[in-house]
Amino acid sequence: GCGDKPSLLKPGAEKLMFTFRLVADPEVEVFDLYHPTVGGHREYRVKVRISSINGTYMGGGVGSCSTMESKYRYRGGEKVPTDQKVPAEYWNLRNAGKLEDAKALIGGHGYGVGKGNGQWVICEIGEKMEHDNPADLYNTCEKMAKKRALVDATLTVTAASDIFTQDIEELVDNGVMTPKAESKPE
Repeated sequence: GCGDKPSLLKPGAEKLMFTFRLVADPEVEVFDLYHPTVGGHREYRVKVRISSINGTYMGGGVGSCSTMESKYRYRGGEKVPTDQKVPAEYWNLRNAGKLEDAKALIGGHGYGVGKGNGQWVICEIGEKMEHDNPADLYNTCEKMAKKRALVDATLTVTAASDIFTQDIEELVDNGVMTPKAESKPE
């Protein structure tokens, strides 16, 4: 799902930093957000300054994350197994990148697959619900903002933007992109 360039993830950014003997210095800002029905949301904005090992400033990057992002704001509904085995055609369609057709084959919106009794079965998926305590995700969001800033800074300082792209996995998670075909789970 990355197009022509691979996505630079945090472990790769850390390896590039180590290879070029760079030091990251993150600075975190926290903003409390207002939401009329659920209080306690936050946004984290991180600036990462990159220096050489001798302290020479090389460049920086920014990243942010909020408990209002859908992947943190909502939790998925409960998966209820139907005890119907997932048809082989479902996996064929998924592997061919025909995700909508695969989803339609198992029942469309509100259905997915999951493990039940040691095999892959069709599951009914409940509606997403808003998390009732965003504070449970503060640390996760802070770490995500820091990761985004580190990857941005690493791409900038090492001039690796022509080789790598950033955060493709998040575009897939948020439904902005469709991933390349995945292999059938074992």
